Amino acid sequence: MKLCKKAQQNISYNIKKLKIFFESIVLAFVILFFTGCCSKQEPIIPEPVQIIKIEYIKQDIPNELLECNKLPDVPFVNKQSQLMNYVTELWNVADDCKNKLREIKKLDK
Repeated sequence: MKLCKKAQQNISYNIKKLKIFFESIVLAFVILFFTGCCSKQEPIIPEPVQIIKIEYIKQDIPNELLECNKLPDVPFVNKQSQLMNYVTELWNVADDCKNKLREIKKLDK
Protein backbone atom coordinates (compact mmCIF):
# COMPACT_ATOMS: atom_id res chain seq x y z
CA MET A 1 0.00 0.00 0.00
CA LYS A 2 2.80 2.30 0.80
CA LEU A 3 4.24 1.72 -2.68
CA CYS A 4 0.95 2.57 -4.36
CA LYS A 5 0.58 5.72 -2.30
CA LYS A 6 4.16 6.73 -3.07
CA ALA A 7 3.61 6.03 -6.77
CA GLN A 8 0.42 8.11 -6.74
CA GLN A 9 2.26 10.96 -5.07
CA ASN A 10 5.04 10.77 -7.68
CA ILE A 11 2.49 10.78 -10.48
CA SER A 12 0.59 13.74 -9.06
CA TYR A 13 3.88 15.57 -8.44
CA ASN A 14 4.99 14.91 -12.06
CA ILE A 15 1.61 16.08 -13.40
CA LYS A 16 1.94 19.32 -11.42
CA LYS A 17 5.45 19.76 -12.80
CA LEU A 18 4.22 19.18 -16.37
CA LYS A 19 1.33 21.58 -15.84
CA ILE A 20 3.72 24.30 -14.65
CA PHE A 21 6.08 23.52 -17.55
CA PHE A 22 3.31 23.85 -20.18
CA GLU A 23 1.95 27.00 -18.55
CA SER A 24 5.40 28.60 -18.69
CA ILE A 25 5.74 27.63 -22.37
CA VAL A 26 2.33 29.16 -23.15
CA LEU A 27 3.29 32.28 -21.22
CA ALA A 28 6.57 32.54 -23.14
CA PHE A 29 4.70 32.29 -26.48
CA VAL A 30 2.20 34.93 -25.40
CA ILE A 31 5.01 37.29 -24.37
CA LEU A 32 6.83 36.70 -27.66
CA PHE A 33 3.60 37.23 -29.61
CA PHE A 34 2.87 40.56 -27.95
CA THR A 35 6.43 41.84 -28.21
CA GLY A 36 6.44 40.97 -31.92
CA CYS A 37 3.15 42.74 -32.57
CA CYS A 38 3.98 45.82 -30.54
CA SER A 39 7.37 46.50 -32.06
CA LYS A 40 8.05 50.11 -33.00
CA GLN A 41 10.26 49.16 -35.93
CA GLU A 42 9.26 50.87 -39.15
CA PRO A 43 8.39 48.57 -42.05
CA ILE A 44 11.14 48.02 -44.56
CA ILE A 45 10.12 49.56 -47.87
CA PRO A 46 12.29 48.58 -50.83
CA GLU A 47 13.67 51.34 -53.00
CA PRO A 48 11.76 51.85 -56.25
CA VAL A 49 13.27 50.18 -59.29
CA GLN A 50 13.48 52.21 -62.45
CA ILE A 51 12.37 50.24 -65.49
CA ILE A 52 13.78 51.34 -68.80
CA LYS A 53 12.21 50.05 -71.96
CA ILE A 54 14.05 50.63 -75.20
CA GLU A 55 11.70 50.63 -78.12
CA TYR A 56 12.79 51.02 -81.71
CA ILE A 57 10.40 53.17 -83.70
CA LYS A 58 10.76 52.77 -87.41
CA GLN A 59 11.05 56.16 -89.04
CA ASP A 60 9.37 56.94 -92.29
CA ILE A 61 11.95 57.95 -94.84
CA PRO A 62 10.67 60.55 -97.30
CA ASN A 63 10.40 59.39 -100.89
CA GLU A 64 12.66 62.24 -102.06
CA LEU A 65 15.54 60.60 -100.21
CA LEU A 66 14.87 57.17 -101.65
CA GLU A 67 15.19 58.15 -105.32
CA CYS A 68 18.23 59.60 -107.02
CA ASN A 69 18.15 61.92 -110.00
CA LYS A 70 17.93 60.26 -113.39
CA LEU A 71 21.14 59.48 -115.17
CA PRO A 72 21.64 61.65 -118.21
CA ASP A 73 21.42 59.99 -121.58
CA VAL A 74 24.73 59.23 -123.21
CA PRO A 75 25.18 61.87 -125.90
CA PHE A 76 26.80 61.57 -129.25
CA VAL A 77 29.86 63.70 -128.71
CA ASN A 78 31.49 65.86 -131.37
CA LYS A 79 33.46 68.10 -129.07
CA GLN A 80 35.37 67.66 -125.87
CA SER A 81 33.17 70.33 -124.19
CA GLN A 82 30.08 68.14 -124.78
CA LEU A 83 31.86 65.24 -123.11
CA MET A 84 32.80 67.43 -120.14
CA ASN A 85 29.16 68.58 -119.80
CA TYR A 86 28.10 64.91 -119.70
CA VAL A 87 30.73 64.09 -117.07
CA THR A 88 29.59 67.09 -115.00
CA GLU A 89 25.98 65.89 -115.14
CA LEU A 90 27.09 62.41 -114.04
CA TRP A 91 29.08 64.00 -111.21
CA ASN A 92 26.01 65.97 -110.05
CA VAL A 93 23.82 62.83 -110.07
CA ALA A 94 26.41 60.90 -108.01
CA ASP A 95 26.73 63.82 -105.58
CA ASP A 96 22.94 63.94 -105.19
CA CYS A 97 22.82 60.21 -104.35
CA LYS A 98 25.66 60.55 -101.81
CA ASN A 99 23.91 63.45 -100.06
CA LYS A 100 20.61 61.58 -99.89
CA LEU A 101 22.32 58.49 -98.51
CA ARG A 102 24.03 60.68 -95.87
CA GLU A 103 20.62 62.08 -94.84
CA ILE A 104 19.15 58.56 -94.58
CA LYS A 105 22.02 57.54 -92.29
CA LYS A 106 21.34 60.58 -90.08
CA LEU A 107 17.67 59.52 -89.75
CA ASP A 108 18.66 55.98 -88.77
CA LYS A 109 20.71 57.13 -85.75
